[in-house]
Amino acid sequence: MAEVAELITRWRWSPGERDLRPAPLSRAPVVIDSWLVAGGQTVSPELHADRFAAGCTALAAVPPETTRDFLRAVACRIPLRGRWFPRVELIDDGGPALELWLRPAPPRGTGVNLRIHPGPDRRRHPTVKGPDLAWLSEVRQQAVDAGADEALLLAPDGRAREGATTALLWWRGEALCVPAQDRCDLLPSVTSRTILRMAAESGIEVVHDRPFLSELDGLETWMVNALHGIRPVRSWMGAEIAPGPAIRAPRWQARLDAARRDSDLQCGFRRKACRKCGGHAGVMEGMPEMTGAEPECRCGITAVRVPRPRPVRPGRSSSAGVPRPRRRP
Repeated sequence: MAEVAELITRWRWSPGERDLRPAPLSRAPVVIDSWLVAGGQTVSPELHADRFAAGCTALAAVPPETTRDFLRAVACRIPLRGRWFPRVELIDDGGPALELWLRPAPPRGTGVNLRIHPGPDRRRHPTVKGPDLAWLSEVRQQAVDAGADEALLLAPDGRAREGATTALLWWRGEALCVPAQDRCDLLPSVTSRTILRMAAESGIEVVHDRPFLSELDGLETWMVNALHGIRPVRSWMGAEIAPGPAIRAPRWQARLDAARRDSDLQCGFRRKACRKCGGHAGVMEGMPEMTGAEPECRCGITAVRVPRPRPVRPGRSSSAGVPRPRRRP
């Protein structure tokens, strides 16, 4: 069964069965989201869930409850061993349909050669991840063909916005800076929001600004996303500015990695300790049996699904054998 399951990388949500079923390659998605899962853990899974649910509601009127049910099944499908980069998708197949594309994670980069995109920003829905995927992929490929790793999009007045697949952060003195969300249309980056939250909790000043490229000259600048985490800019292409030394990046990348936790997407998915190795096997409360590969703990033992505990009525014994006291009238 495991060998067969390895060949199944695409799954479609079946609302009637509350389960994922194998699916063929679909058409272009309307809304997407993706995140890195390493050893069953990811950074800020609830923010990915919120962003995907908001996009599905905004562009296809999918109820948030439907998206949450789908994400519960997704969390149970992702293996706990290895590095994965799953992508959830909303597609239009005569009506909205939710799918999972389970992908191995590509290698992580440590730096980025950044090319300034020479054309205008042609995104139609910049605050939702997915509708402009084809155009953004083309922009990034143009950057790769030119010898860069990523493309930076500019506003009409020449101010920096964000990358084709990344968010922009930079340091000015002791302050961490981010493009002002309220003055330009940006994708709500989960990685950027997580880093900014950690900075605020550490008492670091966070500045919201709209910089011209010349204002980034000599500054430590990061391009961040869920797959690579923090990648400092090593070179600029298309701008007469120099990158600053990446002094803080290694320490903050370590902090970001330490923020990983169980990829439960806050959808009712929980973990159960394995009796053999002390690892954790995936447990989905109240879900039917899944097809294909079962979630496994780190030693390879198949997970066991545990039904939701029944509520104990007053006066009856609890599961621990201790009678509950009766309420006084």
